[in-house]
Amino acid sequence: MFRGGVTESMKTQRKVTDSAPCITLSPTERATMFRVQVLTKKKQLGHTVYLDRRGAAKKPRKYFPELREQIRTQIEQFPVEENRYGRNKSEKKYLSPDLNMNRLYIAFKKKYPQTIATYRCFYDVFKKDFPNLRFARPRSDTCSTCDLYQNKMRCSADPIEKAQIRSSSKKSRSC
Repeated sequence: MFRGGVTESMKTQRKVTDSAPCITLSPTERATMFRVQVLTKKKQLGHTVYLDRRGAAKKPRKYFPELREQIRTQIEQFPVEENRYGRNKSEKKYLSPDLNMNRLYIAFKKKYPQTIATYRCFYDVFKKDFPNLRFARPRSDTCSTCDLYQNKMRCSADPIEKAQIRSSSKKSRSC
């Protein structure tokens, strides 16, 4: 029976507990430790521990049908050319080389200033509804003035005349 004093067994118990390190964990550390324990158990049992969802298929964007129709009618108003080479082989159609996606979108916003269509929406409708529509490349890479001077240089046989053409072309070049 215990009468208020400290027994020998209590002293040894106290010494053991005093010498043992006291580990206190914060709630987040305890939760982390619990998660690690659960994951290791699942791994040992052969369960899937982590699903990698990177690159998963994204949901397609949905646009209002009225908005989609506005964009379609705007794009259809522009003149379309057939492929210059191999018309039988390709179904592709080409818009003017002066146009690009940004210019089409700006024209659309000028015609429908109150619309909520973004550039991304316009681009998506263009790519999805007109898969065979492209922008034509410029037909020539040089200006007409440069072409004129180049032809004069080819036709001239006199070195003095070539030098005069060369100097006048450098002075009058705008490109």
